[in-house]
Amino acid sequence: MTVTGISGTSLPLLSKDGGAGDSVIIGTPRPVRSDEWLIRTPLLLAQKENGFPRIAEVGVGDHDMSVLADLPVADWPAVFKPHQWGFFVLPIANGFAFEWWASAAVLILGAYLFLLAVTRSLRWALVGSAAVYATPYFHWWYAPTTFAAPGWALVAASTYILSMDQERSTRSRVLLVLASAFAIVCFGLLLYPPWQVPIALTVGIMTVGTLWTRSESGVRDARRLVVTSFAVVGAALVPLIAYWLTRRGVFEAIASTVYPGSRTTSGGGLPVVNLSSSWFGWTFIRNAQAFPTTVYPNASEASSFFPLGVTLVVALPLVWRFVAPLGTRLRGAIIGCLAAMALLLTHAFVGLPMLLARFTGLSTVAVNRSIVGLGIASLVLLVVVGLVVERTAIPVRARVLAGVVLAVVTVTSAGTVLQRLDEAGSPLSWRSALLALLAAALCSAAYFWRPFIAMVGLVLFGLMVSLPVTPLVHGVSQVTDSELTSEVRRLVAEGGPESTWVSESVTASGVLTAAGAANLSGINLYPNASAWQILDPSRSSESIWNRYAHTRWVFDGAVLEPRLSLVQNDVIAVRISPCAPELDRLNVRWIVTTREIEGACLRPMPSVRGPEGTPIRLYERLPGRSAPDGGPDAS
Repeated sequence: MTVTGISGTSLPLLSKDGGAGDSVIIGTPRPVRSDEWLIRTPLLLAQKENGFPRIAEVGVGDHDMSVLADLPVADWPAVFKPHQWGFFVLPIANGFAFEWWASAAVLILGAYLFLLAVTRSLRWALVGSAAVYATPYFHWWYAPTTFAAPGWALVAASTYILSMDQERSTRSRVLLVLASAFAIVCFGLLLYPPWQVPIALTVGIMTVGTLWTRSESGVRDARRLVVTSFAVVGAALVPLIAYWLTRRGVFEAIASTVYPGSRTTSGGGLPVVNLSSSWFGWTFIRNAQAFPTTVYPNASEASSFFPLGVTLVVALPLVWRFVAPLGTRLRGAIIGCLAAMALLLTHAFVGLPMLLARFTGLSTVAVNRSIVGLGIASLVLLVVVGLVVERTAIPVRARVLAGVVLAVVTVTSAGTVLQRLDEAGSPLSWRSALLALLAAALCSAAYFWRPFIAMVGLVLFGLMVSLPVTPLVHGVSQVTDSELTSEVRRLVAEGGPESTWVSESVTASGVLTAAGAANLSGINLYPNASAWQILDPSRSSESIWNRYAHTRWVFDGAVLEPRLSLVQNDVIAVRISPCAPELDRLNVRWIVTTREIEGACLRPMPSVRGPEGTPIRLYERLPGRSAPDGGPDAS
């Protein structure tokens, strides 16, 4: 895929044909993935275009691009982002393809290594890692952070577990300790707490459980555990602390934001249908836009893990004395999975005491984001219990009873989703409904008889409802070679890179960013207070702009001074005169709209085709022709 420059981006939606061109090899670009094709991918292209700068003019004021959005920057932290190494040595299309698939490879490798370290079974590690990759949740939220965060956490845990083996040489243990520390830093620098916190809790608890029943009693064993742990943590802290110290101001700005900095939650309130929605993944793929918002906001929010590991909790007590007797090596791993699931299920559906929520970090995690940790723990539980069931002589009566309970609970949970969708008027065909219920019934009914075959069936069904989510797209030329991009590059070369652009059109703004322009209408990864104070000198609107946010610009010549309002938690509306002196101070030279606007400071440029063939109007702002008092434009 890297050699051919093929990725799964939905970037063609920014092209003149709106994603219908011949660059789409198979599949359909997904508008719902706007975080990818409209925000992050344009930022990636801008980084490549401008030479991977650490500081870039994107959003209101300049921002440090090495902190959020997991972007490639020509600085030492790039060492800890292996999935991005291709950007620095390959053409942009190939580097982008490498990142796209390498981040998924990190997840597969991490899941494989962790399951191998826990079970010591090659085939169960293979089928388990395939089950993790076949999860619809990852594919609907496709981004390097989505895949790489759990991947690196699992790599760190697996190498740590392996380093505790007594039979290993000192050299082998040192290499494993360094690998674990490296993976921890890779995980830490991804910087998306809503996913990192539940992932870290889940993997940490499962690791403790695994080592608990493997450790031998005695001073020597305890000493090895303490020394290894201190070595891993110490080696990881050196680059992490250096990273924090060199970006301390940015972290303080993020922490003091209204959103998400001050956002806290004790949890609770997750709709139960969010757990079993992935059984209906085929319907999401075929008709994602038609789903009623009374059930799910969109198909990405509807996606989940297959809940077979969660419903297994109900059936597990019926065979507990057979699958987890005292003294068995895998008992701790099973208990670790159950403990992690109990914590996250409580956070998601009931809520935790605020003290515990703050202590665990879950106070910063929206309940629907805790699904990623819950899903990983449930899949590991399926693998570990399945391995034991396969190798243990469980009485027929216990198998039958546990299998019936598992099948009934699993199908009932899927049926609850079906009923809720039907009540909301979802266009769900009987074939799709039957397929979902049949898959749930077969996988659960077979689990206590042929657990490996049940897992293979789950993988095959998962791939069927996951892989088609992602189109296969050749290159990134849909944007890099577009009419609008070419014109922007020409004008940037003519006017100098210090000239700033601003756009009323959200999609055109994405193209401006991708072209490497200083884009005032780009995403604000965190608030640049000094720049925002140009628009709000009294700071009376600080609660509006002091946040991670998109901006929606509206040019209105009748506005006397900039007006800021909040559209939603992460969208700020800015209404301003196109000739306002504030735009002079922000060095705005070019304005992009989809309509005609007037102003004494404006010089119309030839229009060009933008995303979906929409005519884009370009205006040059002439310095020194703004209204002197910030009032109506004067000639």
